[in-house]
Amino acid sequence: MTSDRARLNVRGRRFARTTTRALLTGLLGLSIVGCGDVSSSKNATSDKTDTDKTPGLVQDWPLPATPLVDVATGQTVLLNQLQQPMLVNFWASWCRPCLQEIPDLKALAADPALGVRVVGVAMDSGNRHAVQAFARQHDMHYRLLNANRATLDTRYGLVGFPITYLVDAKGVVRRRLVGPQSAAAFRAAIHTLD
Repeated sequence: MTSDRARLNVRGRRFARTTTRALLTGLLGLSIVGCGDVSSSKNATSDKTDTDKTPGLVQDWPLPATPLVDVATGQTVLLNQLQQPMLVNFWASWCRPCLQEIPDLKALAADPALGVRVVGVAMDSGNRHAVQAFARQHDMHYRLLNANRATLDTRYGLVGFPITYLVDAKGVVRRRLVGPQSAAAFRAAIHTLD
């Protein structure tokens, strides 16, 4: 009877180790890919195949008139009414790949020669005061808006975070960058707006 219990105890420990390894491997995979299933294109946007080496997927659809809350003022803002070239980055405070992009986004926002306004849209990250506190902690001085998936237009096709859209001065989305990007990738995509 004691040997049966010992065998069950050994099997239980093996099961626990195997399960722990599988969970850790899955978490590692998620942290590498991003926060969500960014490889999927099951959304309402029209992804077109690129013929060049510029990062991102070519788009051609008008920015939806979705009301978002300006984190600084608390006022409602419609992105499609800003009427200027923009790099709109959808992120979440709990998303590690999103955090890795913040220094590059800050550098882009501080470079007026690019001619593009950086706008961060915090998703499911709490109320505007929570996002303000997060932005102060990470020294984010570009425009921040707050949203949640429940109220966001499905045309954005958010399949994970981060996702960045390049929008021209007419409010038309020209390129979609899925997953974390480097400063060089952001700059290369921005130059396609010219």
